[in-house]
Amino acid sequence: MKRIWNGHHDISVAWAGRAVFSVLSDPARLELSKLAPADSGTYVCAVQFHRGDHKNTTSRIIVGLPPSVPMIRTLEGVVIRDKVGPLREGANLTLVCAVEK
Repeated sequence: MKRIWNGHHDISVAWAGRAVFSVLSDPARLELSKLAPADSGTYVCAVQFHRGDHKNTTSRIIVGLPPSVPMIRTLEGVVIRDKVGPLREGANLTLVCAVEK
């Protein structure tokens, strides 16, 4: 693999302190931190060779939010906090465990 002697990345304010591109590492790499859903999209790695030839490749990155804390609810949607009951012997009970997107 040939060494890269020069490189750059998007230096917009949105990436300040969150993106570092290094051509000193082998291979060269782009490090992104503190990703957010707004960072989702298509990223392009473009290379220009000394003779003027160009090559590029793309990668689609999807950043999702973590789910919320699971909630236990009754079928009617009532949130169960600490306990259910008292229930009569022989009664039926259905609980639903759900998280928000």
